[in-house]
Amino acid sequence: MTTSKLVPVSIRLPLRRAIKGSFFFAGTEIYCPPRSVIFERFVREGSYEPEVMSAIAALATANTYVFDVGANVGLISASLLARSETPHVVSFECSPSVLPFLKKTIACSKYSDRWALVEKAIGSTSGRTKFYTTGSANSAYDALTNTGRGGVGMHVDVEVTTLDQAWMELDQPAVSVIKLDIEGGETEALRGAKALISSCKPHILFEWHAENLSANGISEDSIFSLIPSGYELMDLRSLIAVSRNNLRILMSRSEMFWLSPTQP
Repeated sequence: MTTSKLVPVSIRLPLRRAIKGSFFFAGTEIYCPPRSVIFERFVREGSYEPEVMSAIAALATANTYVFDVGANVGLISASLLARSETPHVVSFECSPSVLPFLKKTIACSKYSDRWALVEKAIGSTSGRTKFYTTGSANSAYDALTNTGRGGVGMHVDVEVTTLDQAWMELDQPAVSVIKLDIEGGETEALRGAKALISSCKPHILFEWHAENLSANGISEDSIFSLIPSGYELMDLRSLIAVSRNNLRILMSRSEMFWLSPTQP
């Protein structure tokens, strides 16, 4: 069966362009690796993580910062910048497979005055570490640990920092939302963000995926140890409060969870 029979007419042109290296989304050109799994998902579903995009747009407040940790090609960052004229976005990405494309997207974007890039991995301490990359097409699965989801790859050295350190280097701005999608590294990222969380009380959207957790030796119910004081844990898709009784079934339906501040 030909591509033209599989793909709606409205996205055939973007598909051809993405195969060559870019496509138009959220009012700007998005540069991406050829055959990127991110774009394939965009084509297949007609969007990309719409619940996450909508939630961030709803939760981001005027004149604050949003930290997009694990930004990949920048779809979620671009979506927020297109929807709201006031937030600043900091995209965190360290994968050598995707960085050249994200850098070009930001540099060429009409949102570049509100869109910054930190080319480092995020963890609980600063320094250098090994990072596992599976190549440009499967860069969505690049991570500090080989989760096995992206196939055969290799380790490279990358610089790692903490969200607290990055926030301090920005002169401690108000941060209203943190999004974490780093293939099992979310626990360590939150451990390195205690000062930021205590000061800003941001909404925190984070991935909690069974395969990623297993590869990192993290138990599923350790999610409850991540809840800061003054926060409640919700399933992002259903907006149901998460408990030990419903965690497993919620994880079977959704990968994204929400730490919502209950106190200002």
